[in-house]
Amino acid sequence: MTIDLSARMQAGHALYEQRMALLPGLGQPPAPAWEDLSDGERERWCRHADGPEPGPSPTRARPVTRAPGATVDGADGARADDATLARGAQGGRRSR
Repeated sequence: MTIDLSARMQAGHALYEQRMALLPGLGQPPAPAWEDLSDGERERWCRHADGPEPGPSPTRARPVTRAPGATVDGADGARADDATLARGAQGGRRSR
């Protein structure tokens, strides 16, 4: 498989410009121009434009480790801690 370096660089540059345009709306200072970035920083943007790395997702679900028939209290299958149980007893309301 041949990689078109020019197209890859253009995709990284386009992604950088797209994200850079969002900064003022987020109350952030302007980002440096693409030409002012180091080669390493430009390469990082090109990797982001390439898409996710193949392999297991970092947000994949954890395997179930509880015994069959066990009750589930927490959202991830673990027993709820005392603070979670106390919030549930308050009707899920938070103090302000």
